[in-house]
Amino acid sequence: MTALPPRSTGPLGVADYVRYQGASGDLNPIHHDAAAAQAAGFDGVFCPGMLSAGLLGSYLAEVLGPDGVRAIAFRFREMVWPGEALRCAATVTGEQVVDGRRVLELEIAATLADGRAAVEGTATWAVDP
Repeated sequence: MTALPPRSTGPLGVADYVRYQGASGDLNPIHHDAAAAQAAGFDGVFCPGMLSAGLLGSYLAEVLGPDGVRAIAFRFREMVWPGEALRCAATVTGEQVVDGRRVLELEIAATLADGRAAVEGTATWAVDP
């Protein structure tokens, strides 16, 4: 198995959450309003899961090229709180040639500083030979 070069991002904060929410249309106040988050049973605001997943997908597009995505699947494991950074990484677990392009099978993860996965999953990505 081959590890791709990792990338760190963050620390992420409420301003990042709000920018993501405006761009995505996901305006759930639990991600930017402390009172709403606490009323919903959380300690405070936290990162939208799809922002963490999006950062992981962006990492793959930067490392492998944006036109190669064939499939990507995410599982959300841990919440990301304001001030936390993510380390995005991928490992090639399989490879084949399809229509003249290398197609990689990947295990992917965005992890917190303590090593816990905030988001993990799999991806299939085509790259030039």
